[in-house]
Amino acid sequence: MDKQEQTLDASKAHAEYRYQANQDIGLTIWQNQYDTVSYQRASHHTLSLYIDGGYQTRRLDQTVDTIGGPNKLCLMPAESLSTWNVKKPQRFAHIYFSKNYFKELVLQDFDIDPQSIELEEKTFFTDPSLIKTIKELLSQHTTLPEDTLRTQEIVRTIITTLTHSHCTNPTKQKSYRGRLSKPQLLLIDEFISTHLHQPISIDQLAELIHLSPFHLMRVFKKTMGISLHQKVMKTRAIKASELLRCNKSQLDVSIACGFTNQSHFSRSFRQFFGVTPRQYQKTHQQ
Repeated sequence: MDKQEQTLDASKAHAEYRYQANQDIGLTIWQNQYDTVSYQRASHHTLSLYIDGGYQTRRLDQTVDTIGGPNKLCLMPAESLSTWNVKKPQRFAHIYFSKNYFKELVLQDFDIDPQSIELEEKTFFTDPSLIKTIKELLSQHTTLPEDTLRTQEIVRTIITTLTHSHCTNPTKQKSYRGRLSKPQLLLIDEFISTHLHQPISIDQLAELIHLSPFHLMRVFKKTMGISLHQKVMKTRAIKASELLRCNKSQLDVSIACGFTNQSHFSRSFRQFFGVTPRQYQKTHQQ
């Protein structure tokens, strides 16, 4: 557990939701009130979004011209120090990503040495693009089952925005003009079809065709017009329809196609076919 997590767990703060995608990416939604919290040299970078409240939250270790409140962001690079006074109730989300993960992304996907840039420390700032992407991530985790592939895609988008707009010595992103070849697309299709019953990560697919995860995420969408996550969900829905037409039970179909539970199965299936699995099976019974 990261030091920031440990600090908040030891304070009056309460974690209403916590998700660790892998050793490099984590997300926690916190509640806190009438408290003083000091962060001491966390090992991960932290991006914070205030969801509710925060108007009377103050940073005590430095003078800040802006005030807290909903849709305000704070960026706390690893190893930074800060002390906060929290008064009235507030809810906020922390997105954690490791130093190595950030460096790896910059090294693989940008034309610069990761040692040449640093994340800026920022308090109570706004960035509409970041806020929109973070809310998409929060919406996914509070309304849908956990999906590591989708989480990785969104967090990589967040880090790209940070690299462009909230780093010292910002740099232009590489221009990826190419598209995936038919053999590469075939490998991806075969892997997804073979592993439908398991969680599928962007790292697995990237390693398969020898690209960086971020490069794959971009060129796949450019080539196919949909994201990798959408591709996986579409493949699952199509396979599920085939099994339903063979009179397989909905529970067996849900498990075979990698849906987290039957509710997730029913909701995802309806998005693609406009009817529930039960209705579809009734209409297409063989």
